[in-house]
Amino acid sequence: MKKSFFKRFTTLLSTLVTAIALLTVFTFSTVSAENANVLVRTHVQNIGTSNYDVSNGNVAGTTGRALRLEKIFLCLTGCSGNIWISTHQANKGWSSYSFARAGRYCGSGTTNESRAIEAVKIDLSGEAAQKYDVWYRVHVQGYGWLGLAKNNEIAGTTGQSRRAEAIQVMVFKKGTSSSYVKQWFDARL
Repeated sequence: MKKSFFKRFTTLLSTLVTAIALLTVFTFSTVSAENANVLVRTHVQNIGTSNYDVSNGNVAGTTGRALRLEKIFLCLTGCSGNIWISTHQANKGWSSYSFARAGRYCGSGTTNESRAIEAVKIDLSGEAAQKYDVWYRVHVQGYGWLGLAKNNEIAGTTGQSRRAEAIQVMVFKKGTSSSYVKQWFDARL
């Protein structure tokens, strides 16, 4: 009797784990933005401009090293439209928006000025904006990862002299919940 119960229990547990795994894969593939993506490259204090891109919501920049983000470069891929970025820089304020059409890079911030990015706003336009939301968040000095922002909302701080140290950016289909996006970003830390 005990062996039979144990065997049924382990079979049921195995089936349940498999079902959850399939549901998770299905959910991620239906909510993430098919082929659309944002490539991110950063210029970081004492490191310079990275020679590689990160994508799919992975971390660009550094955490735990007390190094400031000085410039952020973005490239929208896998769909048509434009990506826009503006950064709030220490002792300077908000920059003008920089934008690029899909497949090209735009950047905001400075190099060779030792000036920290403190906050960022990112947006989409054209076909990309009709289908997708751009979600992002920043890691800030003394606070860690701040809350999510999307579609031109402010991520970071202004007026507090706190440097942004890292950023995560990802496009998702319109209507994706913030709790899902947070889970996606958290899984990439």
